[in-house]
Amino acid sequence: MQLKSLSLKNFRLFESLNITIPNKVLLVTGNNAQGKTSLLEAIYYLATFSSFHASMDRQLIRFDTLALNPAVAHIKADFETNHATRHLEIRLIVQQDRSGTPRYTKEILLDTAKKKGTEALGKFNAVLFLPEMTTIIDGSPEERRRYINMMVAQANTIYINTLGQYNKAVQQRNALLKILQEKKNSATSQLDIWDEKMAKLGARLIHERIRVIDELSIEAQFIHHELSHTADSFRIAYVPSFDPAGPQQVDNNHFFNALQNDLHVARGHYPLNDIEKRFLATLQSHRKSDIRKGISSIGPHRDEIRFFTNETDLGIYGSRGQIRTALISLKFAEAQWLKARTGQYPVMLLDEVLAELDQQRRNDLVAFLQKGDQVFLTTTDLNLFDPASLQGSHIWRIHGGILTEG
Repeated sequence: MQLKSLSLKNFRLFESLNITIPNKVLLVTGNNAQGKTSLLEAIYYLATFSSFHASMDRQLIRFDTLALNPAVAHIKADFETNHATRHLEIRLIVQQDRSGTPRYTKEILLDTAKKKGTEALGKFNAVLFLPEMTTIIDGSPEERRRYINMMVAQANTIYINTLGQYNKAVQQRNALLKILQEKKNSATSQLDIWDEKMAKLGARLIHERIRVIDELSIEAQFIHHELSHTADSFRIAYVPSFDPAGPQQVDNNHFFNALQNDLHVARGHYPLNDIEKRFLATLQSHRKSDIRKGISSIGPHRDEIRFFTNETDLGIYGSRGQIRTALISLKFAEAQWLKARTGQYPVMLLDEVLAELDQQRRNDLVAFLQKGDQVFLTTTDLNLFDPASLQGSHIWRIHGGILTEG
């Protein structure tokens, strides 16, 4: 998969940008806060329709245009996939209504036809590395669930539709739990419909996460060994809130209890129907506890994912170097996984990936990048690269949102 052209208007600090993009490795160099990361963010937005940086999409609109009514930001791109060229356009719009209240809308056009996000997901694929993404490893469980969801969404649109429906079912069940909490003697049978929906939808998510995380862990192990030049093991462990392989833990110590058990347990052999039946029974058995708490305390919305080197949990005990190496391994494993699922390498977007690596690992990383179809690398210092590794690469410089070649 290759990005052929990119056009930005009023996106972040880019007032206007129109570029034709070469194949293979593209180095973007410049000082901090000049637009390097924003360029990668715009490209990644084409793949996920979501920003890893911004808490709200409206924050992506160039600040000095927000006084306009409407304020509009554009991302337009032509990309090649399976020997066909396609066009993708995203419009981010903030418009004030008659009362002066700002209203935000997002429009997605694929080959000039308006599409829902779920219809356009997966048409363009990209993998993004940012140094601050170490929170995937040492941050909150929500960060890890979000990461897995965004990755899988690029290869499986059914998954993201199921996730949306599941989250709505959880919200509805939680609302009913709070009503039942206030009405002490209400019949808990009112929960039947939401328990069944959560079990059906949640089982699909669990079934897919088992398979995805197993596949990702295998890829990451090989890549970690190649990049680290050690015999250290690297493993990604799925710790589901509802575990089809064992007893359920719903208290605050669930994660620590799970870690004391065998995290190598195989779950891939559990059929979908069996997961659904057991999940439904577990939801029903925890009704009283859930009513008392006013929340659905078990399910994929509370899943955990952990990262281990030599059985050491990196999220708790990992050093800065170990966590960074693990993150790089994870991102390259993500690229390999997407290639296996879609048949094409995603576009690689790597922000300051060589920082804090020794020269040997830098050279290994650049050599590994040559396996992909198209790579964007940003750096503040070209001296981090071995001159030999720059041969055949295109170098762009960026200053104040303006790109120049050479």
